[in-house]
Amino acid sequence: MLSDFRQHFFLPVTEQSTYTHKFGICHLGIIPVRATPASKSEQVTQLLFGETYQVTKVSADHKFVWIIADYDEYSGWVDISRWKKVSEAFYQKAKQAQHLMVDQAFALLTKSVYTNTLSFGSTLPTYTKGELCWEEEAMCYNAKIRDTRNKVDRDQIIWMAFTFLGTPYLWGGKSIFGIDCSGLTQLVYKAGGYFLPRDAYQQATLGAKVACLAEVKTGDLVFFARKDNIIHVGIVLIISDIYKTFPTIAQKMEETVAILEGQKLEVNPATKQPYQWVLHAYDCVRIDILDSKGIYNVNEKQYTHYTHSIKQIIP
Repeated sequence: MLSDFRQHFFLPVTEQSTYTHKFGICHLGIIPVRATPASKSEQVTQLLFGETYQVTKVSADHKFVWIIADYDEYSGWVDISRWKKVSEAFYQKAKQAQHLMVDQAFALLTKSVYTNTLSFGSTLPTYTKGELCWEEEAMCYNAKIRDTRNKVDRDQIIWMAFTFLGTPYLWGGKSIFGIDCSGLTQLVYKAGGYFLPRDAYQQATLGAKVACLAEVKTGDLVFFARKDNIIHVGIVLIISDIYKTFPTIAQKMEETVAILEGQKLEVNPATKQPYQWVLHAYDCVRIDILDSKGIYNVNEKQYTHYTHSIKQIIP
């Protein structure tokens, strides 16, 4: 499924029990959040370790709870067995301490009984000197940390985005183990100190509009639509910027164009015209040609997405 336009499904009020607000924190590496209260239901997003949320209702069979994530106010159903209940006092403390995060592809968190594998972007609330203390539980973490209160420049955004190259596409995914297009942009920009909402069509409402492809900068977001509905997002790359820090990748990008120009294709990208590149999640996190029309996929030898708009998030 390539569309990034999610719809939340609500049960009739008679089939739900309303909760007064309860509190939780993601205590596992990843917790899936689903569209309906069933294990086979569509995954609409994920909670990563350390993210806080509120619980507002429970399903009729008391097997799922409806959560609202604090970071982006995204909501959905979570298996009740994965609800790590915390006191309101600890919840408020953890909610206010969401700025420290894992700053490598994955890292290990040691608990008393087992070890958690944390993905890039996982949150580390209450972290101090190699330790996290969550009420009565103490955990050890000794890997790289990023403070998202410190905004980064465009080059650093790309450094972080390249961490995900080759990551499999996963609808609703937000981790190095599987990610979707808007999960990628949200997570990378979050690490860089910039807030983006969860879905592509929501992200497209932010930032300054870029008039045309000739005016883009590395790190801008480009959005793609089907019948005027935004369904996809990627990060713009300019090859001269990539040569500065990733010369091997830049050379591969140029080789791609050389191959295309030597082929007789039914559909040709506008490589003779001004074009750029885009890093996006499609099959996996990959780099493709971006021209005035959209994304040209070399493997499929066709356009897979058509440009809707370009936004500049980093001033």
